[in-house]
Amino acid sequence: MKVTAADQSPTAFLIERAGESFLGIFPEALQSQAVNEFVKQQSDIAVMLPSVGDIFRFGTITKKQQAVLSHMWISPLEVVILAKSVQYFTQDLFQDTVTIRLPHSDTEQSFVSTLGRPLITFKHDKNSEIFDIVEGYKTSTNGTGRLRLTSAMPEILVENDSAQQFIKEWKEIEESFMFSWKHKYPLFRQKYVNVFPGTRAEAIQMIISRLEKRFQEQRSGKTIQPMAVVTPNLDHFRMLIEEDDKEFQEVYAQAFLQTADGYPPLVKYAKQSLGYQTIEQVSGVDVFVSLMNKIGQDSLPFTIYFVGGFGQTAQKVRDHFVSAYPHMAQNIVGISSPPVGFMKNDEVYSAVKADIAKKNPDLIFACLAAPTQEKFIHRLKKEGVQFGLGFGLGRTFDLISGYQKKEPKIVERMRLVWLYRAFTNKTYAKRVPKDLLFALKTLLTA
Repeated sequence: MKVTAADQSPTAFLIERAGESFLGIFPEALQSQAVNEFVKQQSDIAVMLPSVGDIFRFGTITKKQQAVLSHMWISPLEVVILAKSVQYFTQDLFQDTVTIRLPHSDTEQSFVSTLGRPLITFKHDKNSEIFDIVEGYKTSTNGTGRLRLTSAMPEILVENDSAQQFIKEWKEIEESFMFSWKHKYPLFRQKYVNVFPGTRAEAIQMIISRLEKRFQEQRSGKTIQPMAVVTPNLDHFRMLIEEDDKEFQEVYAQAFLQTADGYPPLVKYAKQSLGYQTIEQVSGVDVFVSLMNKIGQDSLPFTIYFVGGFGQTAQKVRDHFVSAYPHMAQNIVGISSPPVGFMKNDEVYSAVKADIAKKNPDLIFACLAAPTQEKFIHRLKKEGVQFGLGFGLGRTFDLISGYQKKEPKIVERMRLVWLYRAFTNKTYAKRVPKDLLFALKTLLTA
């Protein structure tokens, strides 16, 4: 097979399958705003994977299911998914359905193997002017089996011998489970989990880049709409999966960024729990301090709104940064310290909401209890309040203001903050047994 292009590094291929046209691009092209807009218009996306192991980065199958695929098919796979707005590369493409297409034709397999990296294809509108289309390749779909994988029994879309064999193996996997909660765990490979694999510096740069684009369009919300940044940890996943909190799941599914706050499950054991390796812990406190210092040191024009904190802690945090960077007095445009449970009080919630809507801040830092803080940000977004990015930061204001003491350095180095807090904070101690039991279930069913 020969693939020709206008240059040595083409950005797109025209792919024809059974009389239908598809547009194929490389993952790095997804950073383009034009491509992002194009993705939103598509009915579905196909991700061609060089190896079975790569399915972890895109799907929600378990390691046992992956083992069956690896044993039966050595050829690359094609994962077909519903189209969705791209946030960072291909981490967040999944929405509701996952389709595994088996096997590739010889021509298709040869093509993917030469890439050495995934190729993403979209249903292609021939009238589109977004890409310069180059000559591609043709494939035959004869003998291809297609399966839609979910947490339960796959649905056969196109039946063949390979599909039937897969169903047989899948039943054996299901019958081998000894626990009633067999389909819930391991629980990090869920369709709403897209933990950012990069460094804190890279995460901060992504945030700043989005804020710059919002500033350039005069905070109109025309293309850069409000979004949340969440900081997943074990307790978040327990609420998301075990408690099946649908609203919290929606928050995660629509988040701009998910940074790895929980060290053991999302950094140390990321490969086992997520299917891909994250680089370092990126906690909410670290993100907050880094952003505030960046804005202060570089005199950036981004506006900030504080919500939450105990007593005057939010005001003390404001004073702390203003004393270091006097010009930040203009950056911090609002502070609200509503009482616990304020979201159930229409009068109080409406007052906070109205003030935020009036200020239209670039950054909202909400220090409330999880998942209230994340749901607060999400509710503002759904109700049409304009802002840039919203963060749920827990006890960050209390730590920076000095209301709470930070854990000893040795405890932090040993990654035992969670255990230390269990003995020093009664409220936190109540959730530790639930989280530990939750972690045990994930290990038993991994």
